[in-house]
Amino acid sequence: MNPLKQKIYHIFLASPNDMSDYRQAVRQYFREFNISTAKRWHIRFEVVDWENYATYGVGEPQKLITQQTLERFKGSLSLVIGVLGQRSGLPTSDHESGTEEEFEWALKANQENDFPEIKWFFQDIQTLKLPADLEQATLALDQWKKVCAFKKRLSNGSPPLFYNTFLDLESFKAVLGKDLSIWLNDPDRHWHKKDNGAEKKKSKGSISRKKQSKPLSQPSLSPAVAAYQQRLREETAKLRLIGLGNNIHLNLPIKEAYVPLEILIPHSLMELDVGKFGMLHAKLEKVVYTFVKKYSFHLN
Repeated sequence: MNPLKQKIYHIFLASPNDMSDYRQAVRQYFREFNISTAKRWHIRFEVVDWENYATYGVGEPQKLITQQTLERFKGSLSLVIGVLGQRSGLPTSDHESGTEEEFEWALKANQENDFPEIKWFFQDIQTLKLPADLEQATLALDQWKKVCAFKKRLSNGSPPLFYNTFLDLESFKAVLGKDLSIWLNDPDRHWHKKDNGAEKKKSKGSISRKKQSKPLSQPSLSPAVAAYQQRLREETAKLRLIGLGNNIHLNLPIKEAYVPLEILIPHSLMELDVGKFGMLHAKLEKVVYTFVKKYSFHLN
């Protein structure tokens, strides 16, 4: 029994809790992708988020979330997906929101290790919805200002981040699916690169030598076989066309009518002398005649 080994890559999902439907859409995408495609690659993608991976404890909530998600899966974290609507999220001790702090962590890791990849999606808000309560409306407006400021910062940052937008849930699913399909199937992704396996440790003083395969040498032909091949090429180089009227006939180069075929000689015939080729030649002439007769054609 030889069970398959499956590699696991992690996807972190960053967004405030008002985007729960959109977060669920990301999870659903990877669930379906794991079933339809990833299993054929012997890999699996797991979505990591604060709802399912972070636990309560002593310390600042966002710091606990970062430690239990981003830091924990740092080595296998291939992608961070951010989704923002009207709200930026609650502030932390040193950032405008927990989502922004997660972005900063991902950006730093990307610059240090070239991963994870970062993809950010903003909802294109056509009409800002505010609660009737004045105090709550003021807080909601402040959240919206932070979202707009964060979006501007991504565009003007160093390096800048190319983000995408969506209108509603169905629009988000379409935008997300198209982007991830291209990204996941990119041959430069880590899971598409050939895995040569871990090299075995060699004992000290041992020298590793790779066995080099020698090219197969072609068997040399006897003079009789070489002469017969040349004769066969000359006699079958052209296709004679007759029956064209007025005693017209054409010698059409065979390469213009058929794909040239390679002449193969069995090993048993390699050492035949010239005299024994008479019988073989007669048989071959009969085959060639039958072929030409069967596939002859007329020109109008």
